[in-house]
Amino acid sequence: MFIIFIPPDTEAPTCGFCPPDITIDNATGLDIRVNWLRPKCSDNSGQPPSIISNTQTGALFPVPSSREVTYTVSDEANNQNKNCHFRITIRSEYLSVAIIIGNCI
Repeated sequence: MFIIFIPPDTEAPTCGFCPPDITIDNATGLDIRVNWLRPKCSDNSGQPPSIISNTQTGALFPVPSSREVTYTVSDEANNQNKNCHFRITIRSEYLSVAIIIGNCI
């Protein structure tokens, strides 16, 4: 009889590519659709990891706004990598201007 010991998987998946921060200047309208490439991740088990995000590519963002997008990458042993995150910043085409009227002499 042979006993084969397989050590438990304790290594989290890794990501070779994570999207950079995205800034869109001069956005018009109430919302803007933003697309980006998904991260490229792998696991030491050889199986593709689960890749879940708090915001999906192609989502609508209000103008103006700023949001952190975070990916959680998990393998079958439930090891997680939460190191893939980036910020999306949407800036309006229109500037808010405050006019201060003081005492005129």
